Amino acid sequence: MEANRKRLTSIIKTIIFCGHNNISLRGHRDDGILDYESAITGKEGIFRSLLAFRLDSGDNILKDHFKSCGKNATMISKTIQNEIINVLHQVITESIVKNIKKNIFFSIICDETTDVSTKEQLSFSVRYVDMDQSQIKEEFLGFLELSSTTGIAIKNEILKQLENFGLNLGHVRGQGYDGGSNMSGRFNGVQALILEEQPLAVYTHCFSHGLNLCISKVCELSTVRNMVGIVGAVSVFLSASAKRNNILLTVIENTDSVSLPKKTKLKAMCTTRWVERHDSIITFRELFPYIVNALDIIEEDFDREISTKAVSFSSSIKRSDFLISLEIVANLFSYTKDLSIKLQSPQQDLSSAFSHVKEVIQIFEAKRNNCDEEFSICFKNASEVASKIGEEIKIPRLCGRQTNRNNIKTSNPEDWFRITIYIPFIDHFITELNSRFNDRFKDIIPLEGLIPANNHKYKTEEILKAALIYDDDIPANSHLEIQAELELWKTKWTNIENPKPQTAVETLVHCKVFYPNITILLQIFATITITSATAERSFSSLRRLKNYMRSSMTEDRLNGLAVLHIHKEIPIDIDDVINRFSRQKQRRMKTEDWSKD
Repeated sequence: MEANRKRLTSIIKTIIFCGHNNISLRGHRDDGILDYESAITGKEGIFRSLLAFRLDSGDNILKDHFKSCGKNATMISKTIQNEIINVLHQVITESIVKNIKKNIFFSIICDETTDVSTKEQLSFSVRYVDMDQSQIKEEFLGFLELSSTTGIAIKNEILKQLENFGLNLGHVRGQGYDGGSNMSGRFNGVQALILEEQPLAVYTHCFSHGLNLCISKVCELSTVRNMVGIVGAVSVFLSASAKRNNILLTVIENTDSVSLPKKTKLKAMCTTRWVERHDSIITFRELFPYIVNALDIIEEDFDREISTKAVSFSSSIKRSDFLISLEIVANLFSYTKDLSIKLQSPQQDLSSAFSHVKEVIQIFEAKRNNCDEEFSICFKNASEVASKIGEEIKIPRLCGRQTNRNNIKTSNPEDWFRITIYIPFIDHFITELNSRFNDRFKDIIPLEGLIPANNHKYKTEEILKAALIYDDDIPANSHLEIQAELELWKTKWTNIENPKPQTAVETLVHCKVFYPNITILLQIFATITITSATAERSFSSLRRLKNYMRSSMTEDRLNGLAVLHIHKEIPIDIDDVINRFSRQKQRRMKTEDWSKD
């Protein structure tokens, strides 16, 4: 009956709204009874409040339903909620999977975490190129609860998930994981085990994780390590207390300055996200004079324990090696921060990702080759900051013989700090970036020569050799046919002046009709994963959905709500949801025909 469809439509729309906005569907009662007077006040939870609001807004069909139906047929109990959420999950994932199958090739992106109920959750996402829209898409498909975190167990769960979605392992062209041994191990890691079954599934150690490891390794230089530790401790000391944070805000507001800083609150050091550490150090440098003044006030106005900490912190941040290290690191981190943000974008392909890394390496190499002038600027800035707080940059105390500290024979502070901090730090940075990024994807990277902006970088023979790796995927009948198409393609773009496409996806628009082999090769090249950031973003949704108030949530309900929350942009056909829901089993709601068929 039409009335039944309308009243169920109202309930489903309310569930969708709650799912999109992470609103709890549970109140203090789990039955199907709606007490209007109690619900409208919010005492029965937000979901029932929204239903009561619908009644107030003139939804007479829903109002008649709650008045006339039995207590076991209201369609709002937790059991019915779970059934509707599962149907919504099916509708959304089938829409995504249909598009993946249409575009054939895809890559797997996975990462694992522990949820609030101490269950190990594996985030499962896929990356593919939507050829109709000429756009790279990375789509979350669900969480997998793991009973074991060994490589073989995770690999079996991934293959089972592919089978459940009807996705063919033979079409997998990439794998994106972090650097954990169970995921990246050469013999028993997930990537190695999947490569045994699908040799074309190229493994990518997440570029963002690689950059984080690089920076972490570089910051092991003793003076830099000490500076980072002090910045983290001071940031927590000032931001963790409302009183101490207000002192810092008051100092900033009462400063007679033409331009006040944009940021007025320190960020605590995040243990995992190095983008946050970039912000922490850069913000600390910007607020440094205000921080010193705030610590001086705290030293005088607070109790003994807090005052002692303030004195210790104030003494530490006024040291010459701290000021120099802060200036150097903030300067270089301003480049790697932008790089870190770019590498987390789903729209990056191998060519653009390596290009961004190489740009940073080139800048660092230029700074190293011109280290006298570059460090002179850093030293001047640090000296100006020191003078504002009544300090002077000095060489640390030296003695005739030292085995554990630098003992450079110079009386000039600028020379001493350049030799002991700046040059070792930037040399280490360049070495780490080169070692972690330059030797990867040697076999397939020549395919970036198909991108017009890289037309000059590779010979036809090099591109052909990389193309033949995917010989079974491209429609060419012979190697000569592929070679001929490559030469025609290179000639076409040689005769065209700038601007030229810079990425594989941008290039696809120009080759779909007349260059079928190149189209497939570019599609595969763009499909290979760059980062596992999409999986990590799903962890943010996991923490919002399954929190300490909802720690007993079942896996099916979690997956349904997660997919609904993450894929807000996917339109949902309510009629399709109702028809699927009605076919699951016989319902107590009286109706002659649920479907329109």
